[in-house]
Amino acid sequence: YQNYIRKTQVMMVYEEINHYRIPYETLINGGVGVTGFSPNGLNMLEETKNCQFSVTVPMKDSATPNAVKCSIQNLPYLQEQTLSLDRTTDGKWQCKASAGIPAAYLPQACQ
Repeated sequence: YQNYIRKTQVMMVYEEINHYRIPYETLINGGVGVTGFSPNGLNMLEETKNCQFSVTVPMKDSATPNAVKCSIQNLPYLQEQTLSLDRTTDGKWQCKASAGIPAAYLPQACQ
């Protein structure tokens, strides 16, 4: 039962960072300058119950690691852990989890 609860909590974190993908792409396609790439610039929250968000400015003609990153908070079993979305050179998104998050808790997209 505990594993199910933890997996659900990590899935909720994953869903939270996924909400950033469309605003992020909108800024890229709109040609907004560097200052637009922040949670505020994306019109998103900087913090939720389980996440402290950070956003990385896209790198021209290369991949952007940690494009959207959640520093997980208020989940004692995941202290100092992160879940992030990397943006590939071709505009696709990949989930990346820090090493301290057990694979059993991760959504399929992050494994």
